Amino acid sequence: MSVSRHRRAAARAFLIVFAAWAALGVPGGPCLAQSVPVGAPAVGLGSAPSFVTETIGWRRVPAGSLAEAPLTELADRAAIAIESEWAPLYRGRDGTRVEQAQHRARFVNRFSRVSVGADARRETSRFRGGESDWDVDAGGSPFRSGSVAAGWMGDRAGAAASATFVPDGRAGAAVEARALLAPGWRVDLGGSVVPRAGTLDVRWEDRSVAATGVWSERATSARIAGERGRASVVASLASFDRRPSRDASRLDGFEPRLAWREARAGGALRLGAARVTGEVRHGEGRQRVVVSRTATPYAVIAGPVREDVFELGFVPAARWDARVWAGRSLNTARGSLALWPFDALAAIAGTRYAAHSDVALRHAGVAIDGRPAGRRGWDGGLALWALDPSGQYESWRATLGLARDAFERRPLRVNRLWLGGVRVARTQPMGALRVRLEAVQWVPIRLERGESASPGAPAPGGTPAPSGPATAGERGRTWGGTVLRLGLVLPAGDRLAF
Repeated sequence: MSVSRHRRAAARAFLIVFAAWAALGVPGGPCLAQSVPVGAPAVGLGSAPSFVTETIGWRRVPAGSLAEAPLTELADRAAIAIESEWAPLYRGRDGTRVEQAQHRARFVNRFSRVSVGADARRETSRFRGGESDWDVDAGGSPFRSGSVAAGWMGDRAGAAASATFVPDGRAGAAVEARALLAPGWRVDLGGSVVPRAGTLDVRWEDRSVAATGVWSERATSARIAGERGRASVVASLASFDRRPSRDASRLDGFEPRLAWREARAGGALRLGAARVTGEVRHGEGRQRVVVSRTATPYAVIAGPVREDVFELGFVPAARWDARVWAGRSLNTARGSLALWPFDALAAIAGTRYAAHSDVALRHAGVAIDGRPAGRRGWDGGLALWALDPSGQYESWRATLGLARDAFERRPLRVNRLWLGGVRVARTQPMGALRVRLEAVQWVPIRLERGESASPGAPAPGGTPAPSGPATAGERGRTWGGTVLRLGLVLPAGDRLAF
């Protein structure tokens, strides 16, 4: 394989793997689309919070909102903040596209120990599959919501509550509280119900059927942290559920379901002015999406998901810190698609396509990060990330529920992919405002293939893997792995008088 062709193959493999996990979506986004490699690409709405997604986004502080964590957001030292993020994660010449965007405006004002706040959000997530017989396009329509909150913060305890509203008239709520149990020990509790909505376009050849979904996302969490001498520990439990909101008047729609449970445990040890940190995460759950036409289901995707991560960090006295991590993500999915909504003859024959996939992603990485400047300055980071995906998929066509044909089984051909990441940010004061611009870019560095993934190797029970000249998709220019953020903040010390 020539050098140029090898680079094209590496770039394409990177973007395929990247899209498969980056399409998990921004947590809390309007349409969390997860790519499930089951023969012909399929998309399932719903994904659990993921360390892989967090790593791709490279966000130093997890994104929050008054709709989910009112006390945390009210305690922020920003009086007015406007934040915007655009992430063209993947674009291919074959039409594949993964893109996310979110915009938020937030206001917080504090009166002694009482704080009040409000925010407005606009979120968009888009997933479009490439060239295949059947596929799913997810998202595209913006989702708007707004929240109001109030909280009380004392020396030993605090509590806050919020209400969230969306244009279709549904409402959500959240509560969050924290308290000092004993000197050096603190407990945090929280719960939220957030209304969501999204769209799907299920395509078969040149025909598509539009579907809308309405659901709620329910999250609960409990966290305890303690410190004694030079050591500190923290442990937390969290749950995340997605439940559809039934509407008898909606004949063409989809119902996403997800049940996710996660546990974390970590600690830190001070060594002089430096600090060593460590954390272990484990989460697992099950997701399911049912798509209906005239209130009759015709497409189903379901399966379990699991993630395990270990992270170790070193924080010296300077503005830089380093961390290493290793993890594994597992995703098993079974899907079926009946063709009667697209073809009248298929309704008579009862033709449907079925697929099954098992995908595992083992990964490890190292990153060096600079802490954000207080008022003015540059910061950034470098990362090296090795991803080792493995698995296989099977697909077949069934007629009258009896005969099976067009059977295909193929392994995942990418063995190991090395990614390089760069983060650059600038903080700049502009009068009373503080402006921050941040850019993240991931690029493929090296692609390794094993014997089972060599070009032309026969897939077990299937057809030989393609070889020879590069395909049109390989020749086409594909790109992605980009995240851009812009923030304008009026600090609390400069807040306006009300």
